[in-house]
Amino acid sequence: MTVAQNQLGQRRQLGLAAAVAIVTGESIALGIFLTPAAMAKSLGSPVLLAAVWCAMALMAICGALCYSELAVRFPETGGEYVYLRQGYGERVAFLYGWMSAAVMDPGLAAALSVGAACYVVAIVPMTHGWTVLLPALILLLLAAINYLGTRISDA
Repeated sequence: MTVAQNQLGQRRQLGLAAAVAIVTGESIALGIFLTPAAMAKSLGSPVLLAAVWCAMALMAICGALCYSELAVRFPETGGEYVYLRQGYGERVAFLYGWMSAAVMDPGLAAALSVGAACYVVAIVPMTHGWTVLLPALILLLLAAINYLGTRISDA
């Protein structure tokens, strides 16, 4: 069995561009969209701000190297679940999987949609009623795209 196929015979569908977009989006996430102005205001110095951003970039690189090493060591579908299962056992991996599905991923998606709504409102003026509904509409749009499948990412 090749690395590109899992035990059920399914093939990986994401191309290089889609994979790069996903990794970039998860790496940047809330940090770049919602916090730069508050950080700049709190730190008060452009040099200090640059130092903090460089330190965080170094930490992100360390995390990326750790994940790449784990991915090479355990070339299975499942990501963190597989790594936790190998290191701490089935119970911890199972609990992480449920916590990720029930709390972390929906919370991150909600926070990003609220943050994105501010940018959309700045570009497209709308009434308060639509502004309140916009994060939910963004989530529904992304859910529809996800439902259609990963083949859209190849375009």
